Amino acid sequence: MTSLNNKISPRRYCFDISGIIDFIGSSGKYTGIQRVVVMAAWSFYDVLPDNQKANVYVGFYDRTTRKYRCVSFNQVKDFIKDADLLAEAFSIRSRRYGSNNPIESFLKKYKSNPVKYYFHLWRLDAFSFLKNDAKFLKFNTNSKGWRQLRRGRAITEIEIETSRVTSVNASSIFRVDDILFLLDAAWQYTHSSKISKIASMGVKTLTMVHDLIPLKMTGYTDPSIPSAYASWLLSSHAHTTAYLSVSESTRKDLQQFLESVYIEKEIHVVPLVQGFDRPEGRNLAVVALTEKIPKDVYADFLEVISIEPSLRMYKTTPFILCVGTLEIRKNPMRLLQAWKQLIDRSAGDIPKLVFAGQMGWLIDDFKYALEASGNLHGYIDIIERPSDEDLSFLYRNCLFTVMPSLYEGWGLPVGEALSFGKTAVVANTSSLPEVGKDLVEYCDPMSVSSISDAVWKLISEPDRRITLEGKIKKATLRNWQDVGRDLIRIAQEI
Repeated sequence: MTSLNNKISPRRYCFDISGIIDFIGSSGKYTGIQRVVVMAAWSFYDVLPDNQKANVYVGFYDRTTRKYRCVSFNQVKDFIKDADLLAEAFSIRSRRYGSNNPIESFLKKYKSNPVKYYFHLWRLDAFSFLKNDAKFLKFNTNSKGWRQLRRGRAITEIEIETSRVTSVNASSIFRVDDILFLLDAAWQYTHSSKISKIASMGVKTLTMVHDLIPLKMTGYTDPSIPSAYASWLLSSHAHTTAYLSVSESTRKDLQQFLESVYIEKEIHVVPLVQGFDRPEGRNLAVVALTEKIPKDVYADFLEVISIEPSLRMYKTTPFILCVGTLEIRKNPMRLLQAWKQLIDRSAGDIPKLVFAGQMGWLIDDFKYALEASGNLHGYIDIIERPSDEDLSFLYRNCLFTVMPSLYEGWGLPVGEALSFGKTAVVANTSSLPEVGKDLVEYCDPMSVSSISDAVWKLISEPDRRITLEGKIKKATLRNWQDVGRDLIRIAQEI
């Protein structure tokens, strides 16, 4: 810590949370990428020497005033990890437009079909990003009008009234050589002009690239997204001092792209964590009850009391866990086929496969296969939108996890499993070996047999699983403080 105190300059540091404010205005909670932003910012603040903490801020684009505003991190440090508390502090509320809005009426037709709904939603986002006003003429609006309507996953307008925090205009905060961290999915930002203006003040901007999925796997996204993503990368370098990547694999992909368009920019790798962080529970009724129950007598009861009742059976049911959005890139169809092989191989004597995550892109074949087979004769369960408490419970009680993804920028679920002392079957591609290291079993995600064989090895050879779990216990896993230190180091270097 002494070295940090000696080297830190009196710069001001700001973490953009515009995307988080938009997201919790519609969903009310954090998912993977929002949690990364929040935890990275909080850890940076936590690791920073005390005499520098007053120089840390969060920033957001206020659509009411159309200004970029900043809030001292000291004001949000106690509740920023909790989406509910952050929404309360900023008085974030969604105001729905009437059903006579042409775009809302158009999207409403697809509400019963999530694939088509999100396809059209993100397609309009891409057209708006490209400022393709012609695509909005039939809705009697333009790309700017769409951006004004688009807040979250529904047609809403996020109204912000900072009742518990005091915000100020960015112009009164930023100085030359200050640092603005853009750690969210920056390519989806609708306030790029504000970021450019801040950069023009001499503020150094660090832009995080989580992955290059739209460019590496174009067939697995909305057809309009790759061009929008490429356009953002091509334009972002103008206001970006240096890029951040979440893995060496992503750094190589980004470097390759930048070189192909003759752009030279530094890229700093900030690996994410091998851990699981969740907000502290605020269920006072549960807290009061658990305080009256001896933990040494009713340990199992205490574990399941706050868990969704439908999940409590997994305390005693052997299962293998797969966490993440169910989309084609996550390879659910091959995993299902691998489980069919395992059922045949073992005469049915295998654990359940439990998917925990929301339905996503291009998985109609997977859905049809599940329906036609009766969830593979009852061997597959799907838990949509599990809470953090539910996920924690599932991680603790699974035999191991499986993640045969075709491509990942980092692979948070692998790291989360390790933090619970659980090994995993993991694809041997992209960034996943950086997360799993020598603590997991690897497979070829393109081969059903390879996935099946890797899972079977951990099922049929308990000693193999125990050996890997023993290595996990001895391993030094990467945590959020490590991320915070990396961000401080990079901020010092640029």
